[in-house]
Amino acid sequence: MIGRIKQIISESGYSGFVKRLSARIVRERNMVLFLAKDACFGSYKKQDKPHVLNNILKMEERDIWCTVSAIPQVVIDHYLEHRFDLLGSGWVKVFYGMNCRGLQQYRFPPASSVHPDRQGHWLKGRINHSNLSVAQKIWQQVDPGYTPIDWQIDFKSGYRWSEKAWSKKIKFGHKSGVDVKVPWELARMQHLPQLALTCFSSALDDATKSHLKNEFQNQILDFIATNPPGYGVNWICPMDIAIRASNWILAWNLFQVAQLKCSAQFEAFFAQSLYEHGRYIIENLEWMPDRANHYLADITGLVFIAASLPATKETDCWLAFAIQELIVEVERQFDEDGGNFEGSTSYHRLSAEMVYYATALVLGLPEERLERLKSYDHQLLKIRRGKPGLKPAPLLFYPFEAALKYNPFPQVYLQRMERMAEFIKDITKPDGSILQIGDNDSGRFFKLEPVYQVMTVKDAHERYANLENYCELPPQSDYYMEDHLNCRHIVVGAYALFARNDFANWLGGQQAVRHKADAIMLSALVAHNQIPPNPISNAATQFGTIANVELFNDRLSQLQHLPEGQVRKSEFTIKEGNLSEGLKLFAYPDFGLFIFRSPRLYLAVRCWTGNQPVHSAHRHQDQLSVELSIDGRNLIYDPGTYLYTSLPEARNKYRESASHFSPFSQVDKSDIQTSHVFSPLHVEKAQVVYFGLEGFAATTTVKAEYELLVSLGNKSVMIYHGGHKFQKGECKNSAPAFSPGYGIRDRIGIVWND
Repeated sequence: MIGRIKQIISESGYSGFVKRLSARIVRERNMVLFLAKDACFGSYKKQDKPHVLNNILKMEERDIWCTVSAIPQVVIDHYLEHRFDLLGSGWVKVFYGMNCRGLQQYRFPPASSVHPDRQGHWLKGRINHSNLSVAQKIWQQVDPGYTPIDWQIDFKSGYRWSEKAWSKKIKFGHKSGVDVKVPWELARMQHLPQLALTCFSSALDDATKSHLKNEFQNQILDFIATNPPGYGVNWICPMDIAIRASNWILAWNLFQVAQLKCSAQFEAFFAQSLYEHGRYIIENLEWMPDRANHYLADITGLVFIAASLPATKETDCWLAFAIQELIVEVERQFDEDGGNFEGSTSYHRLSAEMVYYATALVLGLPEERLERLKSYDHQLLKIRRGKPGLKPAPLLFYPFEAALKYNPFPQVYLQRMERMAEFIKDITKPDGSILQIGDNDSGRFFKLEPVYQVMTVKDAHERYANLENYCELPPQSDYYMEDHLNCRHIVVGAYALFARNDFANWLGGQQAVRHKADAIMLSALVAHNQIPPNPISNAATQFGTIANVELFNDRLSQLQHLPEGQVRKSEFTIKEGNLSEGLKLFAYPDFGLFIFRSPRLYLAVRCWTGNQPVHSAHRHQDQLSVELSIDGRNLIYDPGTYLYTSLPEARNKYRESASHFSPFSQVDKSDIQTSHVFSPLHVEKAQVVYFGLEGFAATTTVKAEYELLVSLGNKSVMIYHGGHKFQKGECKNSAPAFSPGYGIRDRIGIVWND
């Protein structure tokens, strides 16, 4: 305890310690009040009158959904059997009493199995007493024969949390091998919209479609009954609560459009739970001075919930607040060049998804709903002290050169949305994957149309170390591995909203985009209106003349003549053709990324100049690192992330300088051994010396002895690392095994070959 106090004081000072202590006292007081109230009344909100949900999709537009690309039937069958492949788990069936394979050497014994009965007596002893009767009423709406999902289990390690525990007192990250993200990911229920989309297939008969709708109902009722509000592992994180509610809403709307109506009893419990989700989010906003994607998810979820619930004074305030904060966070979390301030390409994808969907939904709301945002009572929204409040009405609207009458988003906001997609387009490598910079937790807001790599179970087992001892499926059966580095759906969505031809051309033409689920969904949400495009000229055209070529050549000559121990040289060559023909440059100086592209070359340099504020919890020690592909072959690439709290040593290994192809790869690694896996990193600022057709050169601004220079020739790429005393024979070109997504890891380590 004393050590922790000293650490807080060293990080935040005495005033910061006092603030944290005060916040802790408030949290403890709130916990006592909550538990006392719940002991008498339970945490399910009492219904004054049933909520009737609004449709956010037009019921008469069924035909456009019949053209959507189909989800593989094998994947749908897995979902119907309650089999999920999340965060490197492999396709496994999740149920009470399951025997899990374990994570490396960590494996927990199976919990007790259950024997569900129609009346819900099996919930006794699992659900806290004050919530039991309501939980049983909800369970009684589940179809007979349905097998419940264990929503509380980390189905990789086998560790299980209790559904009776108050969520704010639940511990996680405290046991090796245990990953709280696994149940959180499952409880996002991002597979439900996929079940709904399948119902538009003409190949399915009515009975099969009805079965899919019933499964949707059963899984949601199962969750609501076994996860009372505020209890269990899935009520810890408001971000995941927001993502879950949004996926429920989208799936329900799709079933409605498919003319598959849910039962009245289900809709009563469903709508009430959505309200409970909204109340929990607004009362537990993840706002803090150094906030990031979690808070963005909170307000995005509020947009979906408020838009779906009936228009009341309360939900009007939720909606107005969410729009207000969405505008603030887009300008704060996305720099002028379009890159996300967290310094992670994967988190850029997640945050851009949330912005796109929330914006489209707001712009497509009925005029009468948006009109109410001119007269809401801001005093009705009670936000905890220290967090932003709702500004008085009216919400500000901006002129729009389109059919849309109500537009609450300023022009700079819409411009940054375009740049978000341009960023994805520019960082996508020739093999279709984005380069990994910073953390990758495979996070998504919606997964309407995942991209899969299909292989046999045997091949998957032989390739991926995380599938050690996997035997859930027969060796020769098809294994669908989700491609977590394919982010084309962002550009698909951008084309749907902005109708820019360059987006469509990059995707293969308008015909290729037309049947994509994200394009159809975003177009439907925005009521088929389009935002007038206003693309910003790429910063590369302005940044390419940062220095003259003479300075670059002088520094290149100096490096070429340094003794072997003072410089590290790596050469990559081709025998025929020209690497530089058709070369184009792209710069994202705020994010810290400089890209060279030609038909045969893809070269990216990570160089953060420190011009903009950053959120470093998801950054890696990758300053001045390089990614290189020639003729579509990845020669130098970032190893990824692998895991977070379950294996801190592995997390640190993937994060440290030694795992990146940079001048810092041999520095002392002690700076990465932080007290917490998300502790901010000190990233050395760099100064770009040259960025142009001849290559790239940069040095660190404080420790100027560290230097990167890349020389581009017609048939070669030469990379020079200067500043480190390179020992003869040291292993300079290796990194941990490649991780293409959270929890996924190749069996062999990376070796960068010259």
